Amino acid sequence: MKFLYISIVILAVFAIVSCKKGNTSSKVITLTATNSGTTVAALKGETIRITLSNPGDGGYQLNDPKFDDSILSLTGHTHQASTTGNTGDFGTDTWTFSVKGSGKTTLSISAARNSPGTDQVMLFSGEISVN
Repeated sequence: MKFLYISIVILAVFAIVSCKKGNTSSKVITLTATNSGTTVAALKGETIRITLSNPGDGGYQLNDPKFDDSILSLTGHTHQASTTGNTGDFGTDTWTFSVKGSGKTTLSISAARNSPGTDQVMLFSGEISVN
């Protein structure tokens, strides 16, 4: 009787652990400027984290990321101040996205100068492909 009880408990634990709700994942895909121009494969439920140098030393300010919000959701943006103390080092910025839908989207992050008529720089542009 005791053996039967222990066997049922073990089977129940395995059944609960093996249950999966939808197509979700806890994987974090980490990207930098070196990944610009590439296609990144992702799954629904994964997290995409992009860390880029802040171009503030040239008078640039970051623009909001551009992407299809039916595929990605911006869940966070943080700035890390420079740890070098070097003149012109404005640190890094990190954006975190949650993958929420299937399809393809171009994810781009740019910066522009405040002065009218001045230039804009593309810091990151890549395709996110979600199956």
